[in-house]
Amino acid sequence: MSDIFIEKFWEDDTLVCFSTYQSLANIFNVGTAAAITASALDLKIVKYCAKNSMAVLNNLNIQICENIFDSKSFLNQNGVCFLNCERFFSNDLLLNLPIYISSHVFACVKSEKEAENLINLLKENDTKRAIIVCGKSLEQNEISLSGLSVVYELKNNEFKKYDISAEKFGIQKTESDSLRGATPLYNAELVKDIFDSKIKGSKLDAVAINAGAIIYLSGCAKNFLQGIMKAYSVVDNGFVSKKLKYLQNHCR
Repeated sequence: MSDIFIEKFWEDDTLVCFSTYQSLANIFNVGTAAAITASALDLKIVKYCAKNSMAVLNNLNIQICENIFDSKSFLNQNGVCFLNCERFFSNDLLLNLPIYISSHVFACVKSEKEAENLINLLKENDTKRAIIVCGKSLEQNEISLSGLSVVYELKNNEFKKYDISAEKFGIQKTESDSLRGATPLYNAELVKDIFDSKIKGSKLDAVAINAGAIIYLSGCAKNFLQGIMKAYSVVDNGFVSKKLKYLQNHCR
């Protein structure tokens, strides 16, 4: 992390989401689903996607932007933009290239040292708000349902560190096996079924807790719990399903 540098690129009303590593378990694409869920609240979301997420998006018939400099108009038109992160990341290490950010950043990293380095780097670059998540296990590169996640939160030029867990928000603890995915086609159908309220339980919980963090980061919720409740609500009300259909029809 010491060799990376970041560059402010996106407008202040944009939330940038990324992970610096691949999970060790074959978890379905929670982060991508969470980004779409948050965007259903009319938040502007940029999600850097790894190879497996791009394969799922292709199966969902959603466009992936290959050139960051052509993507602003796409984002402004559609409210969410998926970028090929392989142009910016290599395996589990950040390349010596700029990470194009906005004033709001949600990132998942593999160690507390990475989290501290990244939060300090964001602070030095006048980032308004950031949430950096580090799981106690490398099985899942999002906020976990199976144990504690360490959160580094930057707000008003100060950051605090705290632990969160699913149980803290009234969500049942579950092992990562319940979130297993399979092929990109299978995972795409799984995401659609979650958005259509055909699948509840731990898979919906995983999407809601991560989307809730993004919603909280945006300022549309006063705390994590309220963000999570809003995430459940936009799924239950059909807004996320409508957002997915819009992206499928307009973003090819």
